[in-house]
Amino acid sequence: MIAVKLAYDGRGFFGSQTQKDKITVEGELRSFFNARILSRTDRGVSALGNVVFVEEDINLREYSFDRIWLYGKAKSWKKPFKKKYSYFLSKTFDIDMIKEACRLISGKHDFFNFCKKDRTKTVDYTKKIEVKPFV
Repeated sequence: MIAVKLAYDGRGFFGSQTQKDKITVEGELRSFFNARILSRTDRGVSALGNVVFVEEDINLREYSFDRIWLYGKAKSWKKPFKKKYSYFLSKTFDIDMIKEACRLISGKHDFFNFCKKDRTKTVDYTKKIEVKPFV
């Protein structure tokens, strides 16, 4: 995977993410290569440092867009969506409230309903959430 940094003039776009029958930043990029945009902007909003992930390595100079500028890339050494995160909290947090929140989200959950309705590309949207003490 390659992370590509880009900027765009949002005028004329219906936001950054793909929408059916609308001109979007992601839609324009996908007409040339398989790109997934990492953050959203609304209709007409511009960006100076947005990032998209591209499955294959691309030569940035090969692509020309009217209002999108590709200006940097970096290879991903592992899939960023499989990364494990750890958070360190200060002592001012209510630990009992945190324990209750952890109890509520722990376990195996299916996030299918939070995904696009395109059922032709269905994959396992089930994630296991574990909460472990840090000692």
